[in-house]
Amino acid sequence: MNYEIGKTYRIRKFTPLMPALDPRKPMRSIKNIKYIRPGIRFKVIDLATKRTIQWIKVETYYLEQPIVGWFNTIALVGQDIAES
Repeated sequence: MNYEIGKTYRIRKFTPLMPALDPRKPMRSIKNIKYIRPGIRFKVIDLATKRTIQWIKVETYYLEQPIVGWFNTIALVGQDIAES
């Protein structure tokens, strides 16, 4: 799927949200992964490629609080993501 900056989509499965694309302390970053619930919308605010994998910087919600982070497109495969 081609994601576009500024568009909003809805996830279908629990999806890991990374706090940073290139964290200074990767092990600490792993502890800060949030899992976004099915049905939650996310807005694309940036796109990046790291080691041939596309990453999507998003604005979304975690425990009803706004949050910014990164999804990798591998985590979104098979989710039937729809523009929302």
